[in-house]
Amino acid sequence: TDSELSLVLRGADKLDTPWREFVRLLVYTAGRRSEVAAAPWSEFSGLDSTDGKWEIPGERTKNGRPHILPLPVDASSMLHRMPRIGEAGLAFTVTGKTPIMGFSDAKERLDAAMIEIAREDARKAGEDPDAVSVAPWRWHDIRRTVATGMAAKRIAPHVVEAVLNHASGVLSGVAGVYNR
Repeated sequence: TDSELSLVLRGADKLDTPWREFVRLLVYTAGRRSEVAAAPWSEFSGLDSTDGKWEIPGERTKNGRPHILPLPVDASSMLHRMPRIGEAGLAFTVTGKTPIMGFSDAKERLDAAMIEIAREDARKAGEDPDAVSVAPWRWHDIRRTVATGMAAKRIAPHVVEAVLNHASGVLSGVAGVYNR
């Protein structure tokens, strides 16, 4: 839901770089976890302007097709501010040599931040914070949630498919899985 996605973004703000930015870019682009995590800086351009874009070559996409995504201004600005770590040219790295790893651990930290935020929201609303829970979810759910949100805003199916780098352009098959 929109409120759950909001909680993911708020929780991401409690993570350290590069995990905070990784989660936010998943939401901003509906990107695949592996494509975002291994993104080199060379795929991003215009980050210091309102014309930011991310060009993923076909050899890095699931379907083998190049994918060009205009970036929201917030995403461009966020990436522009990120530190450049190491010589490998990776945007999302801790070591400077390899892409980020440890997705399960990062998700546990994100889930903990989300539940902390949700409980604080409950306290402020005069509700029982101990009654608050966060529904189980997976990284890939972000992609489905963004696609569903675009469909709810009546964005044309072929546009949603283009953002996801899917080929069909109709709400059947793979598209039907994403549009909840």
